[in-house]
Amino acid sequence: MVTANKEKKAQGAARKLLEGGQARMSLLASLVDSSEDAIIASTRQGVITGWNPAAERMFGYRAEEVVGRPIFLLEGPHRQGEMAEILEKMGDGERVGSYESQRRRKDGSSIFISLTVSPIYDPKGQLIGVYSINRDITERKMVEIRYRHVFETAGDGILILDDTGRIIDANPLLLDLLGYSGEDLKGEMLWDIGALADVAASKACFMDSSKRSASVMRISLC
Repeated sequence: MVTANKEKKAQGAARKLLEGGQARMSLLASLVDSSEDAIIASTRQGVITGWNPAAERMFGYRAEEVVGRPIFLLEGPHRQGEMAEILEKMGDGERVGSYESQRRRKDGSSIFISLTVSPIYDPKGQLIGVYSINRDITERKMVEIRYRHVFETAGDGILILDDTGRIIDANPLLLDLLGYSGEDLKGEMLWDIGALADVAASKACFMDSSKRSASVMRISLC
């Protein structure tokens, strides 16, 4: 009788563990399916094994169209070999983390993405695959590209400063006017630069600008 009771308790405990594991798996699947970010899983060789609804919306492929196919079909035109390099690094135990890249959609168009790549391990701790969380940043990148074009072609010399007055960037016209290279200026304080070395005037200009704008400022010089 004692042995029978022990077996029942053991079976009950095992059933609870199984049910708990199934509940956690169900919750995880629900989170992946409802995510606004595209979540893609693949083997360590790059064969797609997981593809959530957000990935369908982002890349234009249905899950049944891509599961079992190589993930490299998503590589952007100027990013050939990038994914293979990432998989190789992870296979060697290197951490990849987050980075920005470019990918190709089913219709052939390109999108900019921010992604985080993480390993998938089996119960023995062996790497069996990777998964990535992908976010579409195309709109932001296009704004940056347009801004960069305006910055580099402006008819005024422009400095970008942080909130302490330290130089972050300068456009080509200003570099020509001052006779500096970009690397010479970056990291310097506004009032320490030769042509701007009127300390009192430069600091006053900076303080006045900082009251009226964000911590990163564009200052146009005539």
